[in-house]
Amino acid sequence: MPEVRPGSFYYQLRMVMRYLAIAILVVFVIGLFLPSTYKVTRSVIIDSTLDDVMDVIHSEQALQKWMYVKEGRVVTSEAALDGLLVGNELKSGLAFDISYDDPNKVGTLHVLSVSGSSLHFEVVPRQNAAVVDNLIQASQVDDGIQVVWTVNGELNAGLFSSYIAMFANRVAGRNFEISLKNLKNLVEQS
Repeated sequence: MPEVRPGSFYYQLRMVMRYLAIAILVVFVIGLFLPSTYKVTRSVIIDSTLDDVMDVIHSEQALQKWMYVKEGRVVTSEAALDGLLVGNELKSGLAFDISYDDPNKVGTLHVLSVSGSSLHFEVVPRQNAAVVDNLIQASQVDDGIQVVWTVNGELNAGLFSSYIAMFANRVAGRNFEISLKNLKNLVEQS
């Protein structure tokens, strides 16, 4: 066994390893106290009427056009085709599949409620993932119709959930920005 004395390489290595272990322990302990929940809110102003905006938001066919899913898409589920979907309008209880480019990955979107100015739904992005609550609300503002999309979720990624949740707003927010831009373009083009 090499001699470990102050100033030697092994002594310095031992000190670095101790400080590294303490730093990892501190990060772990801080992570225990951080929330693993996240909230993402994005909005867009659409130059249209409230009725026209909500017609597009409530349309089953339009939903599949404007809702962005990274490396995937929203598709009408078999249950919707078996009588739950009447015409082209979304209604409570309707479910969609989230189909990804990877055939082993599949998710679902369940419509919870539909009103004249909102759409409330839950998304399970993949099997065994936590449910993500989504609320899209529209209201009249001076410049047109403001559509606000609010997402609330909880991460189940073990010890790293709280750290991942800190970045969820930036990471997931980009997908909602793309969806809202698609919605704006679809409404303003019609």
